[in-house]
Amino acid sequence: MANKLKQLIILATIIPMLLMVGCTSNVDREAQNNEEETYPERTRDTVYVNQFGVNDDSSNLFCYDVSLDDRMHISLQTYNLTTGEINEVFKVDDLEKEHITKIKRSGEVVSFQVDGDNLMTYYEYNLLTGTIEKIKEESPIINDNPLVSEATVDAGEYGLITFKKAFKDNAFSYSFDGENYIEIPDFADKDFHTSGVFSSDLTYADGKVYGVFRAVHGKIAISDPIFQTCGGVIKEVFFSFDPSTCEFVKLYETANGYSRIVGYCDGGIYVYKNGNLSKVNLASKELESICDIDVKDVTFSCIGDKLIILDQKKEEVIKVVDMK
Repeated sequence: MANKLKQLIILATIIPMLLMVGCTSNVDREAQNNEEETYPERTRDTVYVNQFGVNDDSSNLFCYDVSLDDRMHISLQTYNLTTGEINEVFKVDDLEKEHITKIKRSGEVVSFQVDGDNLMTYYEYNLLTGTIEKIKEESPIINDNPLVSEATVDAGEYGLITFKKAFKDNAFSYSFDGENYIEIPDFADKDFHTSGVFSSDLTYADGKVYGVFRAVHGKIAISDPIFQTCGGVIKEVFFSFDPSTCEFVKLYETANGYSRIVGYCDGGIYVYKNGNLSKVNLASKELESICDIDVKDVTFSCIGDKLIILDQKKEEVIKVVDMK
């Protein structure tokens, strides 16, 4: 009788503890699920960062491509951040077979590529002089290794730093010379299994590299971030890297693909979530709502200390945010 009473007392003590543990786990899972299920209509939305973070670009012209006659990526235009004036600066010759790709800005020079059936032509557009120069022509290049991605960032006195990520590898690595790579400590994560790394997610400011590593759902190879929908993103990790000490620091991590890190300036990151752009102060953790963006598919691009917001479908600038 004494043994049975003892057993009942033990059970009476353990069962509530087990129930409490179960409830705590359920609350955590439910909170996460509710956050994900709040925006089912946003699953197919695309949020693309064309140029990340504050930079040294001084021109007040934003360069982007638009469609003509129902043909996509045909014309290259500039948008004046001060006046709102729009000018066409380039148009492909063959609207049926050619289109503009890989627009990339470096300082006051915008490089872009025109892809045709059997030829790729590279151009550079100078924003200050308004001149366009043809750089070279070559036959289409087939990526012989779509399972490895590399991205570089100009780190000032430290030169070009290259980041590397292989498909189905959980870890990222970096190199100062493009040959000898060092695995980044404490960043290996199974969520990054099919992720890549991209120059559009990196910037250099105040002696450090800042960037985003994006975990995505993938099946075949590393995909271009422009095709990654909110539902296809698992999470994003914002980090800093000090080239003088080789120290990496995780500064911020999103819960899922509905929260996207789209810009950085002076200790604050800009996060787009469910039609709203907010600024997170990394030191105080204070959240400041910047503006609402009633657009399903949106592109963000940083020029100097300005964050440009582009409606992908209408192909027009809808907002310019001063990040200073």
